[in-house]
Parts: sequence; structure tokens; C-alpha cells
Amino acid sequence: MIILIILGVLLAITLVATAVVYAESGKNGDWEVPVFAMFVVIIALLFAGGFAIGAAAGEKHDKAYIEMNSQYEVLMYRLENQQDHVLEDTELYNSIVEYNTTIRYEQKLVGSKWIGIFHDKSIMKCKEIDLSAFSKEVEK
Repeated sequence: MIILIILGVLLAITLVATAVVYAESGKNGDWEVPVFAMFVVIIALLFAGGFAIGAAAGEKHDKAYIEMNSQYEVLMYRLENQQDHVLEDTELYNSIVEYNTTIRYEQKLVGSKWIGIFHDKSIMKCKEIDLSAFSKEVEK
């Protein structure tokens, strides 16, 4: 967010400076310098904006990975402290199925050659929850 504010201030300063140079050059009849300066500044701002968006996306990736790990830990804790058969607790079962589906979907997106660069690679470290081990353990 701070990066976007800084980019906005830089854009405002650039536009004001370009307008001043443009007005001064207009009196002399030399229009090439302001047009070139505006072109260079616009290209620089586009690159800076791209870097800002990349930095913001990186923060989002870290947050998503942390959320998935904490969700895994909570579900594992609930599974280990389960008194009844795992499949009888529909809320827990649905939460695990939703978690596993989300993990598979995110891992599939990371593996895509077209959009994989926009997704966090660390999501591949997340593990799915295997219900078969817990259901057999309770049945014994």
C-alpha cells in the first residue's frame, strides 16, 4: 500500500514537472524534449507499477501459505483429539474435504505453465490430510 502511495506522489510530481517543461518549451517552439521526457517518465512509471504489483502479490502469497499451514494444524489437532469415528463428525469431515480440495486446486495452479508464476510455489509444501489412516485407527 505504501508503495502505491509513493507511486502516486511520484506520478503527480512528474506530471507537474512535465507540464512546466512543456509550457516553457512551447514558448520557444521546441516540442521534442517534453514529448520525449513524458514518454520516458510514463515507461518508468509502468515499470515501477509492475514492481509494486509484484511486491503486493508476494505479500499475499506469504499470507496464503501461512493460512493454509495454520488450517492444517487446526484440522490435525481436531482429528487427533476426535472421540468418535471421523466420518461421523460431518463438520470436521467437510472441513477436511474443503481443505484438501483447496490444496489440490492451488497446487494445480502452481503447476500450470501459463499462470503458475502468479501463484505461490511454497503451497507445494502443504500436505493433504489422509482420512484413511484415522478411520482405520478408530476402527481397531
